[in-house]
Amino acid sequence: MFRRFSEELARLLAILAALGLLTLVVFLVIDLFGRNLFGFTTTFANEWSSFVNGAVILLAAPYAFLKGDHIRVELIALLKFDRVRQAIVLVADIVCLLVAIYLFYAVASTAWESFANDRRSTWVMRTPLWIPQATLALGAFAFIPVALLRLLQSASALRARD
Repeated sequence: MFRRFSEELARLLAILAALGLLTLVVFLVIDLFGRNLFGFTTTFANEWSSFVNGAVILLAAPYAFLKGDHIRVELIALLKFDRVRQAIVLVADIVCLLVAIYLFYAVASTAWESFANDRRSTWVMRTPLWIPQATLALGAFAFIPVALLRLLQSASALRARD
């Protein structure tokens, strides 16, 4: 059940990231055509495209990690001793989970602070910063169960070797 929840959450956020990427393309096309054909620039496209860019990265990260599409150091896979390799992978997964928890804490506390203090962007639109930061926190939060799932899989693989 936990595995299914983690996978479905990661998949849903990957779909949101894809929609965000499409939105980013639309913003940039509007700004490009507006500037080159009609002589105006859209300030909202510049401001919101930077927010959407960060959201796309963190919303897609859990799904990419779940599918193994992230950057890995394959040097560990070359180790001849299976037990040592699995132990190193287990330690790496523990560190990954701790980083995911810290990332969520850092981004969520920043979003909360921005909400509490009504911080806004310095661009013309004056977007409340808690909105894009909350999106980042959602992606960081979804990374936690995926990292925990990976850790449990590594621990069970190491335990199965005993």
